[in-house]
Amino acid sequence: MEKGCSENRFSQFKKKAFLLVFFLAAAAGCFLRFYNLPKNVEFGWDQETTASQVLTMVRNKKPLLIGPRVGPAKFFLGPAYYYLAAPFLLASNFNPLGLYYCSVCLGILAGLILFFVSRDVFNERVAQIGIMIYSLSPLVVHFDRIPWNVNLLILASLLVFWANYKIFVQNSPDKKIYLVLGLGIGLGLQAHLTAVSFLLVLPPLFLLKRRDWRKAGLSLLVVFFSLLPLFVFDFRHQFFNLKGIIQFLASNSSPLPELSFVQRLINTGRISWELVGKLLVNYQGNYYHLKVVLGALVWFYGLLLLFRKKREFYLLFLFLLVSPLVLAFDCGSIPEYYFLLQAPFLIILTAYFFARWWKQFPCGLFVFLVIYLFFLGWQSFISVQTINDESLFYKQQAVEYILEEAGGRPFKLNPVAKKGRDVGFNYFFTRQGQLPVEKANLEFFLVYPFIPEMGNNYFNYYPQMPGESLTEYQEFGAYGVKKVEKEL
Repeated sequence: MEKGCSENRFSQFKKKAFLLVFFLAAAAGCFLRFYNLPKNVEFGWDQETTASQVLTMVRNKKPLLIGPRVGPAKFFLGPAYYYLAAPFLLASNFNPLGLYYCSVCLGILAGLILFFVSRDVFNERVAQIGIMIYSLSPLVVHFDRIPWNVNLLILASLLVFWANYKIFVQNSPDKKIYLVLGLGIGLGLQAHLTAVSFLLVLPPLFLLKRRDWRKAGLSLLVVFFSLLPLFVFDFRHQFFNLKGIIQFLASNSSPLPELSFVQRLINTGRISWELVGKLLVNYQGNYYHLKVVLGALVWFYGLLLLFRKKREFYLLFLFLLVSPLVLAFDCGSIPEYYFLLQAPFLIILTAYFFARWWKQFPCGLFVFLVIYLFFLGWQSFISVQTINDESLFYKQQAVEYILEEAGGRPFKLNPVAKKGRDVGFNYFFTRQGQLPVEKANLEFFLVYPFIPEMGNNYFNYYPQMPGESLTEYQEFGAYGVKKVEKEL
């Protein structure tokens, strides 16, 4: 009797200890996403464009019909991200920091969706371990702190995966699931062009499972309404986007002579492989061999699960394969964030591995999990606590100094920096309603990079810099500002 009671107490202790670690990991994940935002994050071209578009939309009271531009291509995504960011910018009085809060909240929402999807498709243990890894993964934390349309990719991929699971695995007749499917596809297409991979998954599944295509019309209707602003824009502007898409596909149709399709497929597979290690270890620095080994183990484990002949594993692996396959048709360079569609499924696969062996080795795996989560959290903390001398904070400081010194007078801004390094400042001036002018007696030189440690020798390296001493400049992180008043 006493032995049974002791075992029951020990079981209850393990359960409470696991839940404690779960809540601590989730809380730490929220903390890491909000911590030190102003001094750590950059306010770059993507962020300035989003903030400027929303500010213009609100001030002019004119709805936006297009969203961010698709890289170097000549067409645009939908404006959904701008409308999602608008309430946060309004709440912060258009301080760009509101944009970063929007990004963080979208990341937390995606984590919650990951938990509920994992619990529904697999079990609660998988969901709990999955959310712990998601919360503390340095790569996920990093992307959740960057405001841009790509923030929607993970959320969209989870919605599409769950809807496919309900329709094709559980054979759910609920029409609402088709609305969720349409919402996921619509969000994905608003987030990034790689979401077209969702559309390639559906036709073979409908044909194989012989689902009612009329219900799929509900999904198409949601997608249509999500893209309606783009269609209106095209009708008003001689099909600008459609022409851009056709031009993009035509220019991308001929493979580069040095890379065949198979070679590009191997390359996208390699990036996907390395993504595992970057999710589960660290996206920066060393650990290369560890990342490669982890990638091999996770993908090999995914292959082994196919032999269990469960349809949810087939579906999971299909969503893992579609991104490398689709991106292999792209002849250009492929950034790593194109593969964010895969991220939640790689995390779920890893969480399933832990959960699968939990009953056999509960104590050993619990200790290992605690050490591993601490390692992940520490890697994330090292990244977010760093003071970035090009951060949002220092740009704001530089602008505040210029406006204070100007005192409402017209002024000219003369940036002395490489192209692309002087972005972000214009938004602050627009927000304050005092833009620089072409000609003025008062002039400010904005210098990047400003390195006081070099002393006055700095002028030998940058002869375009005015002045004779660095003491003439006010320092704001990596930026130096010099005030020059011309005589009337």
